[in-house]
Amino acid sequence: MNKSTFPLMLLVMLGIANSTIAQKACTTLEKNAKLQKDFHSTHIDSSGRGLADNYYLWNPGSVLKVKFLSGSPKMQEKVKSFASEWTQYANIKFQYVTSGASDIRILLAKDKGHNSYIGTVCKMIGDYEETMNLDTTDFITDLSMKGTVLHEFGHALGLLHEHSNPISGIQWNKDTIYKNYWKWYGWDKDQVDYQVFRTVAASYTNGTTYDPVSIMHYSIDPWETTNGYSVAWNYYLSSGDKSLIAALYPKKGPSLNEVPRLSVSNFQKLNVQENKSKKGISLFPAFDLSAFGKSGKAYLVAEFYDTNWQPLADSDGEYSFEDRVAAFRSINTIPGKKTSYNKVKKDFEIFIPYDQVETAKDKGVVYIQFRIVLQTKDGELKDVYYASPAAFSYSKP
Repeated sequence: MNKSTFPLMLLVMLGIANSTIAQKACTTLEKNAKLQKDFHSTHIDSSGRGLADNYYLWNPGSVLKVKFLSGSPKMQEKVKSFASEWTQYANIKFQYVTSGASDIRILLAKDKGHNSYIGTVCKMIGDYEETMNLDTTDFITDLSMKGTVLHEFGHALGLLHEHSNPISGIQWNKDTIYKNYWKWYGWDKDQVDYQVFRTVAASYTNGTTYDPVSIMHYSIDPWETTNGYSVAWNYYLSSGDKSLIAALYPKKGPSLNEVPRLSVSNFQKLNVQENKSKKGISLFPAFDLSAFGKSGKAYLVAEFYDTNWQPLADSDGEYSFEDRVAAFRSINTIPGKKTSYNKVKKDFEIFIPYDQVETAKDKGVVYIQFRIVLQTKDGELKDVYYASPAAFSYSKP
């Protein structure tokens, strides 16, 4: 498998500080050159739509279970009230639970920053881990709290940062930002490049106009741009936010810019066995896979690591996924279809020969990470599921 662009960073962060220095961080999915055109004018097209990762959208009509891991009852009620505004426009409901399974888990705490995983990435996070952080030290006023809650729940519904729009035309004052962000946040150049200056690919846009009043846009101080361009903190859903979320989660018909989407359920285990007749290792993951949106292509991948959890380096390219030793099989997904793998009988095998894992430091012992990866129309690889790692000992050939 050839190496492709693969987004590892799917947690996005927002900070609203109580001083003139605002904590800022953003995570985008793909670097793309900005268009050399000034899209900033005194007229704001409020019909502009923003950015979303359509591959991580929930199904329209879903009831998302939300659980608070901390916070006073009063604070929790405020969060519920502010977050509910999204449901006025999106065909999505929030059901707040205190026990059992949940889709979104919120930690209300001091000095944790504000952040949230994107859409259904939340389903890949451990059942007892938060998927959203809300830093209560920044909730000086109800207005600032409202803006933050709306922003983070926007991420939880699949929305991305609007300042990462490839047609934003923001002329960053890079040298000064590098200097100040290192001084204030301890970020090196690579972090600033990734967190601030990266723009998403055009495939993540859902309209042709840039929306600086979107709730998903960071504030920008005049010193951060070479032309003095600035954006104030946004505390309300813009017209573009409302129209976008309604189009992504419609009451009837398909979602805007529909793409293949996958959901894994009832994962039982990764059954690993020696296969001496074939001189290798056979793997039988048992799970259910449901497909939505459009048809697409996915990979069921078993990656191999040594006992120090270092990926085995590929030497011949025969069993390789993203330059790592791996065994995988590709499948074509059909929307509306649910498929069971290895549930009743062993009907789906992933195989790798012994000689492909001989580079392990402790020969005869490997760790195996099983994951399911969806390939986009642009060739990007997007994780949709991670299983718990499995250790396996085998007879040295």
